[in-house]
Amino acid sequence: MTQHLGAPARTRILLLAAACLAGTALSGVVAKASAQAAPASADVVSIVLTPRVVGNRLQSLHLETRIIGDADGETKLLIAESDPEAAGPPSWSAIAVENATISGKGGERVLRHAPSAPITIRYDIVPAPDGAFKNLLKPTYFSVLGAETFFQIDEREPEYRFQWGPIPIGWTVVSDLDHKVGDPSTPYPISTLYGGSDIIVKDHKVGAGRLRLAMRDDSALKPEFLGALIGRIGDAANALWHDSGSEYLVTLTTLPDYKGQAGTGLGDAFALYLGPDPDLPELRNTLAHEYLHTWIGRRFGGGPRWFREGFTQYFSPILNLRAGSYSPADFAAQWNAMLKSYAGSPMKLAPSAQVEAAWAGNRDAKQLSENRSAMVAALLDYRLTRASKGKVRLSDIMLQVKKDWDAKRGKGDGPTRLVAKARAMTGVDLQPTIDRYLVRGEEVTLPADVFGKCLAVRTASIPKYDRGFTVKGIGDPVTDVDPAGRAYAAGIRKGMIIVAREAGKPGDSSVENVFRVKDDAGERVIRYLPAGQEMMSIQQVQVTGLGAKAATRCAREISGLRH
Repeated sequence: MTQHLGAPARTRILLLAAACLAGTALSGVVAKASAQAAPASADVVSIVLTPRVVGNRLQSLHLETRIIGDADGETKLLIAESDPEAAGPPSWSAIAVENATISGKGGERVLRHAPSAPITIRYDIVPAPDGAFKNLLKPTYFSVLGAETFFQIDEREPEYRFQWGPIPIGWTVVSDLDHKVGDPSTPYPISTLYGGSDIIVKDHKVGAGRLRLAMRDDSALKPEFLGALIGRIGDAANALWHDSGSEYLVTLTTLPDYKGQAGTGLGDAFALYLGPDPDLPELRNTLAHEYLHTWIGRRFGGGPRWFREGFTQYFSPILNLRAGSYSPADFAAQWNAMLKSYAGSPMKLAPSAQVEAAWAGNRDAKQLSENRSAMVAALLDYRLTRASKGKVRLSDIMLQVKKDWDAKRGKGDGPTRLVAKARAMTGVDLQPTIDRYLVRGEEVTLPADVFGKCLAVRTASIPKYDRGFTVKGIGDPVTDVDPAGRAYAAGIRKGMIIVAREAGKPGDSSVENVFRVKDDAGERVIRYLPAGQEMMSIQQVQVTGLGAKAATRCAREISGLRH
């Protein structure tokens, strides 16, 4: 799960330039933050976050925010990630205010008050419904995201001040908010807050910067292994984009009942969620992908999701090659998964505008945003490499776009800047390729030598993925079953409850589906290969036998490693 959060340009989310104590290990109750934090001037927003523990069990995260109301007597608050008809996000308590009245529901609240009145706003983050892990509160720890914890204040650019309230004895709290203070390149509090009685925080040097890894001692991965892996990826990313390194935080939350892994990119941090048995190649991809969001989407001028997600997906296996955490075979395996997903996507030929509109809550749209755009990025790199006779790669163009952005040169979003820079540096016009495959949604076919001489792209024919039944989601009953399909032959029937997916890969007909189901006869496991009768054409990357030296040369060739 890769999630990227934004807000209208006219808004500023509470907490932007604030975190004076975040990232501090505390052995006793902290007394620096009082229960009330008063604004020091007419346009200061003060925030205090306090973990509330009763009987050694975390009950909630209490937030108290003090603002000065707008001069016209009406102040609008915006709440992210809430159902339009809900009272608020599912893990929020009711919002209480002093010196104002509050109205509205869903993502918007209106405060009415005397002109420029001082207002106090209080609410609690409470345990989220089962299955949610963005705002996770457990008896001994919490793992929350800023976008689901704080609200926005509309049409204001005040000074923000944040501090922790009293922290329970023996607890450690950590956040990336401390190194966001005063950083103009982080326009929103895309942040992670993490704390508990058993939190481990390890520091690793990455270039001239510092990587902090915060996790509990309940993961199959050791902090030394994970920190070293992230450190290598960070060093490779800094080298790729010619950066010296900066502050970076990774928070790892282990979910005992979760199958797979997810990450939320936060620019200068990311929140990682893993099941008890993480897939290491997939983990390496997730780590590289999220680390790359420090630059792509943040320091390349922004742009549509196909650019932010697809180009990040394209550079992820390249970054792993450069970090030494991928072999050419690993690189090919990741691309084969992407190509297989693209070939079987029901939105394969959808124009980018349609994909963008369907992105929220649509798994097919999210996957296509990454995979098809990564394929187009590979085509752009291929065109640039051939036109320049190997002297200019896509990464070289992107690097110059990033340098212009840092120097406040040029205009437009990321794709606009990319096209202009490629034309200036090589004479190659990339816009027709982007228009053809992304804007119009024509089918993408990669050239056989798109990845150079050591890997070859071949076309094969495989069965289409066919789950064979219809269900709303895990925990729901099956509403329809194809009697001619393999799911029916294996025993899936209408009305059965799908308790859990224990194995399988949606969209991949070569991986066995394993579902735990329940009906009147009890609970049991059903297995079958989700291969349909219809065939589809698919491109795959083949690796011929490579010795150690040849594999090293191949990795350098694929990744464009020249420095």
